[in-house]
Amino acid sequence: MPELILLVLLFFITPAVAGQVSNILASSQKRAWCMQVTQWKALEYSVALFVVLLGVLILATTASQLTGWKPPRHIGVMLLIATCISAATYLWHFWGLSSKAANHKRVLTAVGGVLTLTIATASKISSDMAIAEFTNLSPQELPGAQLLLTFILTPVLWVLMLSLLLGYASIPLTLFILGKGIYTDWKTNKGVKPTTSTGLYISAVLALCYFTAIQLIMISNMLTTDVYEKPLRTAVAHAAFLLPPSYCGLPDTEGAGIAVLKYRRAGLAIPHKDKGYEFSTVSCDPKPQTIEAASAKLATHTASVATSL
Repeated sequence: MPELILLVLLFFITPAVAGQVSNILASSQKRAWCMQVTQWKALEYSVALFVVLLGVLILATTASQLTGWKPPRHIGVMLLIATCISAATYLWHFWGLSSKAANHKRVLTAVGGVLTLTIATASKISSDMAIAEFTNLSPQELPGAQLLLTFILTPVLWVLMLSLLLGYASIPLTLFILGKGIYTDWKTNKGVKPTTSTGLYISAVLALCYFTAIQLIMISNMLTTDVYEKPLRTAVAHAAFLLPPSYCGLPDTEGAGIAVLKYRRAGLAIPHKDKGYEFSTVSCDPKPQTIEAASAKLATHTASVATSL
């Protein structure tokens, strides 16, 4: 597969790029047009970045479908995220949201506060549900796991909520942009100079479609059990099951942990290859040390301190 990519690069892409560069250098008008890049603003730079990343994404997808070549997973995820961010950046500048957000700051602050409280509540409920499902224990008995899972799930729920909102809004927004673009093109044919070119409207439609599609695809993959269960189980174990099994008279095992519960009980976390951790409840009644043993330890500690001084 690398050999095929190298052949395509050397015999197709490189000659095409070199020919285009030579064509531009040979024409003063084309050179002047290309030099306009120095006068670009944020809108032009954002649409150029989105078009380039979208082209790379389409080429990689086409090569994968035609040849069966699969790029490394982390590279594919990074390319999707970069394309999604570039699309969002372009749409932000295309709609001029910076000035609009500044003009409606109070309304956005109020809406953001309500959404923050809603997401925080949903995150707390989701973390309690996950702890109860994984461990069969009351979430209130594992406060460390509650805190960590709430912290992890909060940004996930934000992304999920925004993705769903954009998914529902994408169809009317797409129709609106298409209609405005057609109207702008009609006015151009009538001799009216447009404030925004038709190409920017087409790019906005593509950016909205790809941004929504990538968001929904990534969120749907994140919500599968194979993706989220193992990391969340591991997080619960590392946040709440901190004592060694020997605390309850069990043999110490690498990775295993104990969480002390009420009524002479304890939660036991055992490493699992597929799930990350398995949880169970055991009886736990650690025997207190005798006065003689505690006195001996204190005497040893006192002697070591005196020796160090």
